[in-house]
Amino acid sequence: MDRTVLQLHKASVSDLLIPSRPPAQTVYDVQLVQTLIGRYMSHAGVSQGGIFLNDLDQEMFETNVDGESLLALCKLVDRYLAEVASDPNLSVSSFVDLATSMPETARPTHDGLYTAIDVYLKLHPGLPKMEKRKISNLMDVRKLSKGACIHAAQNDRLPLRVVVQVLFFEQLRAAGAAAAAGTPSASVANQSSRMSLSSRSRRIFDRLWVGGAKLPGEAAAAGKGSSDTSGSSQSPRSSAKPPESKSSSSSSRNRRYSVS
Repeated sequence: MDRTVLQLHKASVSDLLIPSRPPAQTVYDVQLVQTLIGRYMSHAGVSQGGIFLNDLDQEMFETNVDGESLLALCKLVDRYLAEVASDPNLSVSSFVDLATSMPETARPTHDGLYTAIDVYLKLHPGLPKMEKRKISNLMDVRKLSKGACIHAAQNDRLPLRVVVQVLFFEQLRAAGAAAAAGTPSASVANQSSRMSLSSRSRRIFDRLWVGGAKLPGEAAAAGKGSSDTSGSSQSPRSSAKPPESKSSSSSSRNRRYSVS
């Protein structure tokens, strides 16, 4: 059994799609897969934080499970999550437990996890806001690729706070790329990113960036420009007051008319 568990990273998604038995209400036996992953991680001696529990577990990990195997298992888990996420009876707790069964060190990119989250939110439209946040907070927007960021920025199913985080990180990444390329201003990158956003995301973008917030490079340039122009634009005050013009009004005579 232990040798079979240690070969779990070589399995395919179809191998894990095992139909559940009563009284389980889900289509596939998610609990069984969760148990197999737990045994794999236990034999690897790795906790959810990616920390070896002791020296013996580290030696066992180096002997039986290498880094590539752990990365392969994490990709398998994300693809499996995307498949079972369409199950209307899959609870939020089961989804979260399965997603967090892998250590963060084994998930360098969160594109696969984002795909699973998107499928779950799409097939469970009646989720309360708190559960939507719990699902969406599983992913780290800093680990999304550029294509995934563009998709997430236009995704109306995500909570507004997550969309703001995606936009913020994407603009920081665009500003860093523009600075590395020697672009004089990051406004060109801002405009190109803005054109690819949905109407809701574009309003958020305008409020955050166009409405006053500046990127790091632009803020420094703006501060320097204002200091240069402030000294030269000051002009001495004039103490002389403009002369007041007095208009002379001619007195009109009242004529008396006599009636004869």
